[in-house]
Amino acid sequence: METSNSIVCLAVWALETHPSQARLERELQSLFTQGLSNDDIDDALRIAHSDTCPSLLTSQIARLCDGIVTEDAGIDIHLSTEAFLRERSDVESLSLSVGHYETVSERLDPGSRVYGLVLQNEAFALSTQAGLSQDPEANLWRAITLYKQARQCFTVGSEDYGVVLLNEGCAREDLIQSNRELEALVELNQAKDCLTASLACFKSSSLLRANAQAALASVLRHMGHISEAYEHLQQALDIFEAMRAQFRQESERISYLETVAVLFAEIVALCLTLADAATTPAQAEQWQWKAWHWVHRGKSRSLLDRLAEAGLPGAVADAAHAWAELDELGQTLDTCERELWVKLHQLEATGMPRATVAATPALQPVLEAMHTRRGRHS
Repeated sequence: METSNSIVCLAVWALETHPSQARLERELQSLFTQGLSNDDIDDALRIAHSDTCPSLLTSQIARLCDGIVTEDAGIDIHLSTEAFLRERSDVESLSLSVGHYETVSERLDPGSRVYGLVLQNEAFALSTQAGLSQDPEANLWRAITLYKQARQCFTVGSEDYGVVLLNEGCAREDLIQSNRELEALVELNQAKDCLTASLACFKSSSLLRANAQAALASVLRHMGHISEAYEHLQQALDIFEAMRAQFRQESERISYLETVAVLFAEIVALCLTLADAATTPAQAEQWQWKAWHWVHRGKSRSLLDRLAEAGLPGAVADAAHAWAELDELGQTLDTCERELWVKLHQLEATGMPRATVAATPALQPVLEAMHTRRGRHS
């Protein structure tokens, strides 16, 4: 990297030659004696946090700057560097980000809110590393330990406390996926307890609550509590859809679409599982119709979101009344079609040919209602 910044040059030299810590400190002190300005430090950090700067060099520059500035400024440098590295989401960057968190945590008062936030973010980085198959079990156990420590730094019932519980619950579920030999039921129960407790910490219509309910639904599904999982996932989707208009940034919209697409697929799978487990044909049919409804609803949402992204007329994402009417019409259409099939089966059971059944007067009111609803729905 070509630059005249003396701090960056020293960082490059350190990565190439691997000097002892004592030698590196002497070189840094020599630079300081020669005179370093705040502009030099700011320029070095600007380079460190640029997209073209390798992660190892970013970390090294930050540590050198920390050796020059005050302790409080050094903490800020480590935190901003950690956040920058964590955003890169590769194994090397995440590992380096954890190192910066460890450095910061040594300088903070244990038990303070800031200390708790640092522990939580370090744990989250470890969980992300685990998701990249980087020592998953070891990293998840470390993350869970840090989450438990972080809990002690927050007021019970606060949003901070809820976020820690949410993340810990997710880490415990991930732990089971990484090691099938663990006592799954024990970890799942602990994950369930964490996620259930987290719900009380979030506002009823918040994104955090939606995330917690979706995570709880996943745990309940693994435990075999399918009906409960369905209820929580339905509530999570209701919240996500109610908040869709708040996502203005492209990255937020993309994340939203990816999340909701997965949740729609999961709730359809839950409906079909419940249909298979139904004790009567009527119950099975009810869950099959619910599965159809969620498929239809998911497709409608996806289409309208794409239209809104394209800026086409009529695709107004924040028209809450339009979404409400769409849901109402979709549910009415589901009911009409379900009634149609029930009457159809009843008439066919008498031995009447299907062509004759379709023309029978008994079906005409339902068919007319469906035709009307379809016209409004389209």
